[in-house]
Amino acid sequence: MKEELFVKTINPFDEEVILTKATWENIIIKHPEVIKYLHKIERTINLPDFIKTSVYDIRTKLYYRYQPEILNGKYFVVVVKSADKNFISTTYITNEIIKGGKIIWKKQ
Repeated sequence: MKEELFVKTINPFDEEVILTKATWENIIIKHPEVIKYLHKIERTINLPDFIKTSVYDIRTKLYYRYQPEILNGKYFVVVVKSADKNFISTTYITNEIIKGGKIIWKKQ
């Protein structure tokens, strides 16, 4: 059974990144605060401030984009796992950058 695509976009490495409808439904259960920021996902993937590797999984990257209009200024983070495809596994809002990991891309 083919999963229904919800978002399909391109990252700064010119790679396709996808979000399925089923994953989005799981994200908004765990992080209901992001439901009104669905439109920020594509922008964060296309034009992040920076991308870090995960400290837990070398296949996972965290895309950070500062959003001054979210809760008086927070980072919108999109977590992308690379397997057969690059797929979004979660997204969340934070004021902290995860320690560890390596910055692999930074906005010029």
